[in-house]
Parts: sequence; structure tokens; C-alpha cells
Amino acid sequence: MTCDRSRPIWAIQIVGDREFLEYLAEQTESLDNWIFREESDDNFYLALTNLTRKAEFEEVWACASNRVQELSGALKFTRRLVEPLKLGRVIYRHEDGTLDQSICLPADAFADLSPSAVHLRIWRNGGRTAQPREETLLQKFALLMQADPLVAKALRLTELPDADIWTGLYRLGELIQEDLKLSDTDLFERGWTSKKEWGCFRRTANSSAAGDASRHGAANEDPPDRPMQLQEARELLQRVMDGWLEYRLALAETACNNSLGP
Repeated sequence: MTCDRSRPIWAIQIVGDREFLEYLAEQTESLDNWIFREESDDNFYLALTNLTRKAEFEEVWACASNRVQELSGALKFTRRLVEPLKLGRVIYRHEDGTLDQSICLPADAFADLSPSAVHLRIWRNGGRTAQPREETLLQKFALLMQADPLVAKALRLTELPDADIWTGLYRLGELIQEDLKLSDTDLFERGWTSKKEWGCFRRTANSSAAGDASRHGAANEDPPDRPMQLQEARELLQRVMDGWLEYRLALAETACNNSLGP
């Protein structure tokens, strides 16, 4: 589908702290699905450029949810600050250019953002303007998640309701471990954790030591002598995720440089 980036057919309102929204608008300039400020109502919207005019509301909602979840995960990694956003009403642009803003969808919290001093791009008279700037770490990861489905999936996992308990933490760890196996490396070789620490995490998550939040209804193995605390597990997975994202980014940059040739 060919899309006029200055006039997307579909967009969905993003509701939250204005400073956070301005920061996000600045940082998503280069993405296929970017966030902009609509001058007519002074609200912020996520442009959904991959949807056709025939898209159903469910498709619009799913697309917006996935994009904001992925970006939220990238922001958790690059900024470390949490501020929930909500998805609000939908804009539909008719073929004659008129806008229908009466479509509403239930709001839900997805993204974690941080404020920054920015040169805000404004949607004005059907066009977009922006100040040139150096690519930030957030932008690099936002672009990476568009090109790397595995990174996009991992970032979405960090936004699921169970992301911060044993089930979600273990799920994320499994994804990263399986990816590293394909590259003939592992968590320990890369120095992100030790076999002892990871073994303690695994045994705690799979045993009665994790309580009702254990990965299994019945304990699959004996707990370690000193079970890992949930906060320790969160810090461990944050460290592993940090290392893995940097690893995937380095792979992508190397592949890009190799494609350019000498």
C-alpha cells in the first residue's frame, strides 16, 4: 500500500503527560508509524500508515496496541522512567480530506515515556516539518524493532500484565536463550549472568519457592537453598534484556555496514 506520509488515512489519539508526548513525537519522526501533534485540536496521534480504508476497528486497535507496546519496551530500555499512556479516539481521513474524529475505542495503558527538551514537529496544512538531529538510542531501537520481529516480540512481552512476575520473566528469558542458541553463544559466554545465578532463577521460578506465581501449578523441581527474590529476578532479566538488545542492535548495524561494502 502506498501511503502519503503527510496525510495518513488512520490515526489514533495518544493521551498522557504533554512533556512525554512531545518527547515521543520527536523521537518517532523516522518510523513508519510516528506520533504527531494535530494542530487543529492540539492533541497527539499515532499515524497508522499500514492500514487501508477498508480496515476494521479491531484491526486498527490491534495495530495501535502492538506499535505502542513495542515502543514502550524500547523506552523502558533507553529511558528507565515509567509514565502510562492511553489510546483514545480514532481519526479517519476520508478521500476528500475531511476527518471523522467521532470513532471511539476503549482506552488502556501501554507506554512508558520520559520528558525531554525537543523541537516539536507540528502537523500543519497537511504537511510535516522537523529539525534535523542526531539519531538517538531510542530511535535506533525503534527502527530495529520494525526490522527485527524477534526484538519487537521481546519488547511486547515486557508490556504484558505478567511481565514483572515469574511467568513473564521466565518467558522472556526463554526467548533470549533460544535466540542465542541459534548464534552458537549463550548468556554466560556473553557475561550477562552466571550459571549459578541463572540456575537459581530457573529453579525458583519452577518450584514452590515462587508461591502461587510459580510457572507451574505443581512444583516441577526442588527450590534452591536460597531462593531468588522476585525483585532480584526482575533486576536479572533487566540486565539480560539490556545485553541482548545491545547484541541485536550490534548485529543489525554490522549487517547494514556489510551491505554497504567497502
